[in-house]
Formats: sequence, C-alpha cells, structure tokens
Amino acid sequence: MSINLGYVPTIVVSSPEAAELFLKVHDVVFAGRPKLQISDYMTFGAKGLAFTQYGSYWRTVRKWCTLHLLSASKVESFAPVRKAEMVSLVESARTMAAKGETLNLSQQVGKVVEVIMCRVIFGRCLDDEIEFMPLIEEAMYLAGVFNLSDYVPFLAPLDLQGIKRRFKRLSNGLHAFFDKLIDEHERGSTNIEEQKSYTDFFHIMVSLLNTPMNPADEEKPYIIGRENIKAIIVDMVAASFETTSTSIEWTLSELLKHPRVMAGLQQQLETVVGRNRMVEESDLPKLTYLDMVIKESFRGCPGMQLGLTTMRLIIAQLVHCFDWELPDELDMTETFGLTVPRANHLFAKPTYRLVG
Repeated sequence: MSINLGYVPTIVVSSPEAAELFLKVHDVVFAGRPKLQISDYMTFGAKGLAFTQYGSYWRTVRKWCTLHLLSASKVESFAPVRKAEMVSLVESARTMAAKGETLNLSQQVGKVVEVIMCRVIFGRCLDDEIEFMPLIEEAMYLAGVFNLSDYVPFLAPLDLQGIKRRFKRLSNGLHAFFDKLIDEHERGSTNIEEQKSYTDFFHIMVSLLNTPMNPADEEKPYIIGRENIKAIIVDMVAASFETTSTSIEWTLSELLKHPRVMAGLQQQLETVVGRNRMVEESDLPKLTYLDMVIKESFRGCPGMQLGLTTMRLIIAQLVHCFDWELPDELDMTETFGLTVPRANHLFAKPTYRLVG
C-alpha cells in the first residue's frame, strides 16, 4: 500500500513476501535514510551512522564502530567493566533489601547502563559532566517526537512546534561538551605511541582527527573533522544508553507481571549457577530460558552484541540474587517515543536470596 505522509511518499509493507523484497532482495536500494531535520543538529548534518545515507562514508563509519566497539572481541574485552558494575549493582540492591526499602529499578538500571557504556565508550565515568545525560535524554526525546517539518518541509522556517529552537540548543550543548573532551584529549598527550595504547572508543576516534578517511583516494581525500567524531560518538551513546535500559525495564516489568515465568528463570539460574554466587558472563550461554524471556519481551533493539550482553547480565543478576515484591499494582503504561519507554518508573522491593 502506498500513501503520502505530507510530502513524503510512504510504502506500507504488510506481508512477509513483500518484506523479503525490501529487506533482502533489494536491500541496497532501500538502505537509505529519510532526510530528517534533527540530523542537521544532533549529528551535525548526518555525519554519524544512524541518519547517514548508505554509501562509502556509512560503510567506513560502520566498520570503525564494529572494529573498535561492537565486535565480539571488543565486547569480551569489556567484561571486567561489566563485572565491577554488577557487583556494585547487587551490593546497592542488597543494602536496600536489608533496610526493607523499595528500589527504583528504572533509575538503578539506567545508572548502571550509563556507567558501563561511559567506561566502554569514554574510558571513564562522566559523573562530573553533569550536563551530559540531560543532553542525551533531550536528543532521544527529540529524535522520537513528531516533527511536522519533516513531512511538510516548506513549514520548517515557521517552526510551528518550537522544535527547531530545541534542536539548536541541543546542538550547541553537544558541540560545547565534545569540544571540551576533545581539547582535553589533545592537551593530554602528543606522544604517538601513547595514543596507540588507547582502548576506549572515544580516544580511538579522536586519534583519527584530521586524517583522510579514504587515503587511497589521492584526488579527493575526505578529512575527518571534529563534527564527524562528535556525530559518531553521539550515535553510539544514544544507541547504547536508552535502548538498553528501556529493554531491561520492560523485561523486568513482564517478569514481575508473570510470576510463573520469573520462578522458571530463577529455577534455571539455581541449576546453572547455584545459590552461593553471582552470575558470571561464562554462565550466560547456558541460560537458554533467559534468552527466551528476552526475545519475548523485546520492544526495541538493545543494540548489537554490546547492548545484548549487558542486558542479559543485568537481568540475570537481578533475578538470581533477589526475590521481588511489587509495592503497588504494576503499571504497564508506555509513552510514545523513539524507544517506547515506560510512562512511570518501575519500583519493587528486593529480598536477597543467595546463601552467604
């Protein structure tokens, strides 16, 4: 079925056969991205990955992200970071359990995901950068909000919804934040050997600054600038933060809503792990029931292997180490947005269940 959304021609794919034609047979033809106003501000003219048109630039950026952040070997190398944060998460929840207090699971999960991803992407926590998370939250909100200008472009100069003003504030904030981090990096080390020793994604990307993206193309080299680095980092941060935490929240919500499934998952965890220790990443491949639970609860992509590993580990840890009791009736209301988040935070009362 073909319809027009304003001035945007749109095809609705409603059968498996048609989906195969679009996504498999003619995937390259339909691999492009629609032109959205936010891409000019959030990723500085679509210089990242999410809003960028399919082509040599997109393929190169995707290769960098896979090689330096999302490959199986890189995900495995971040295991110590995840383990340290899992210990912190369990200890924090255990303290709340000892006091008989209710835990804000939405807030706690969001903070753990934020810390893990910051350490993975930036090589450190960004607790001192108080302006960072509000910027990412604003970016995710604006990326999911309906923007009339995307469908009726000639109305864009009027800014009838006031969105363009928010886009500009977001862009200015992102520029200032990343300029500060890049300046710190450039002042920190001019030693080439030291720069090669960096393992976090941000410093690896910044080391590519002012180098040609396509060195083999002598006639038209594309030099990587600050806006390219900023846009790539914004895409990776936005994709890893909210999508992962939102998926974990909904999975935990469904488990609390269905105690039989929660009990089944706890039973397998007891069989595989036992009651005398926390879950290790080496246990995850054996937790087939956990995989089924996660697949049933998907509301959005948690983001390649990096996000999925974090998601599985956090859910397994919280279900294995604690019994959970709802303080009030479970509210499953959702809000419209890029990741369809919960309308209200998820609260539950933990009871520590491990021996020792």
